[in-house]
Amino acid sequence: MTKEKQIHRRNTRNLMWLAVLALLHEQPMHPYEIAVLMKQREISFSIKLNTGILYATINSLLSDGYISIKGTERDGNLPERTVYQLTPKGAELCISLLRDLLQNPEKEYPRFAAGLAFMAHLQPEEVESLLSAREAQLRQRFEVERAKLEVSRSEGINDLFLIENDYSVAMIDAEIKWLNSVQANLKEGKLLVQTPDGLRWKALVEDASKHQLKTLSQDKEI
Repeated sequence: MTKEKQIHRRNTRNLMWLAVLALLHEQPMHPYEIAVLMKQREISFSIKLNTGILYATINSLLSDGYISIKGTERDGNLPERTVYQLTPKGAELCISLLRDLLQNPEKEYPRFAAGLAFMAHLQPEEVESLLSAREAQLRQRFEVERAKLEVSRSEGINDLFLIENDYSVAMIDAEIKWLNSVQANLKEGKLLVQTPDGLRWKALVEDASKHQLKTLSQDKEI
């Protein structure tokens, strides 16, 4: 594998690379301007904005030849700032990263899914209460995000530049509907398994673990 392919593979997952490359694809700017635009456009909701990581990313991109220094500028009494610009090589990487992200689904590891995987270790009544509390928070977030989206649209901002916000609202709405279906199944007892000792779903999980470990042990013996 060539060095270029290794760099591309390593940084396909580094979303800060994408943010810097894409914003410099618009025009040359200094790191402070990049950070401001990420906040104003709410890019920082999907790509974590950290000053240290931002500067480390810029240094890496500079070292690998994806960006170059255009010059410096000073605004009043503020310290002199270095302005960076995209190189042809950087523009190519930017487009390649975008195509990969938009086209190829990737397995993600959300914290909520991890909680769901082990929720049987709690009592069903507590799970129902916790999921209800989560739903309430999501509904509040949904209303805030939807209101912000409508304000932006009323200000004449084209939907092209609100697509990320629209996606976020849609995903929140989808999760709320899914939570409603899970809560309904809990209320109707569809997720519960009654056992002689009354442990219900935890007993089922424990039995499944014993069976899986036994099967694994037998496979190793073979």
